[in-house]
Amino acid sequence: MSPEPDETLLRKAEQLLVSGQSADAAASLAPLAHRLPKADGIQLLTARAFRDSGNTELALARYKAAAAVSKSADVWREFVIELLKAGQKSRARKAAAQAPVRGEAKKSLLALAKSGLRTTAAAS
Repeated sequence: MSPEPDETLLRKAEQLLVSGQSADAAASLAPLAHRLPKADGIQLLTARAFRDSGNTELALARYKAAAAVSKSADVWREFVIELLKAGQKSRARKAAAQAPVRGEAKKSLLALAKSGLRTTAAAS
């Protein structure tokens, strides 16, 4: 049984990203991301492809789409980090406050948004 067309497209895009062809990966993924807006994994992969190809505006839109349908602290953290990298600290704080995560993950996300990328650098 052959893979579904979307799965084939996704595998191809992942291979393009791994080989450093992020612009081609983004072009392949964008239609799939529009067709499947609630697939947070596809939104996240598309965001990374746009980010790696230098298209910050489209990357942030896809990160926002991924976060909107995800309850994963990791997805929200990546979104907040990318907002901070883009110099959008106010938007990062708002995203962190709206993130549907709890406990230590929420505290960490809020601290990251408040202090900026200094927290990320210290953790690395």
